[in-house]
Amino acid sequence: MKANMGMIDRGARLLLSITFFILYLGGVFSGVIGVLFLIIASIFLFTSLWGTCLVYLPFKIDTKEKRKRGVKR
Repeated sequence: MKANMGMIDRGARLLLSITFFILYLGGVFSGVIGVLFLIIASIFLFTSLWGTCLVYLPFKIDTKEKRKRGVKR
C-alpha cells in the first residue's frame, strides 16, 4: 500500500497518541472513555508509524509532500 501521509500529519498523530496514552495513564480518562481513547491512540500510533491512513484511501486524500521534477534537495 502506498504511503499517503505527510510528515506533519504523521507527527501530529504521533503527538496525539502519546498525549492520549499519558492522559489515560495519569487517570484523566478512565472506564469506557479511557478505553476509547486508548483505541484511538493505538490507531493514531499505528498509522503514523506506517505512513498510510486507510480512511484517506477511498477519498484519495494525500497529505504527502510532492517533489517537483528537476529540483534537487
